[in-house]
Amino acid sequence: MAEIQELTFPDLPVGQWWKLRNILKSNLPKSINIEYLMGTLKISESTAGNTFRNLGLLGLIDKDGKVLERTNNWRDDSLYKQVCGEIAEQVYPADLRDLAQASPDRNGLVSWFMRKTQIGEKASHKNAAIFEVIVSGEFPKAKENPDGKKNGQHKTPKV
Repeated sequence: MAEIQELTFPDLPVGQWWKLRNILKSNLPKSINIEYLMGTLKISESTAGNTFRNLGLLGLIDKDGKVLERTNNWRDDSLYKQVCGEIAEQVYPADLRDLAQASPDRNGLVSWFMRKTQIGEKASHKNAAIFEVIVSGEFPKAKENPDGKKNGQHKTPKV
């Protein structure tokens, strides 16, 4: 019987992506650990453990939590798109990147993650959401406030 190779892709919540990026723009530590993530993101220990794993998968920290040069570049607005391109190329296979270019349909991405990773639909949606953020290399769109004023383009979206 053939053994199934387990594929693991980042499933970092999109809100954490932006919140952590904004925090690191203010202060870049030499290393990140679970306690740091719990304190700065105000998340539980188990969620922080998952976030730590995701940061490793994204190549933002090494296995010991040391912050890598990519993280310094990731927080720089002028390098953000380039870093996202590097992450996409390193972390995601070409067939998935091609699928995203051919069709911007989230359902197709969710199906791809379900098929390739053998995870459920809910988890596949999380994989697809962060994948879309990374491959777009774009900042969140400015949202309009009820008073008609636009928020700054680089604000952390509400989670």
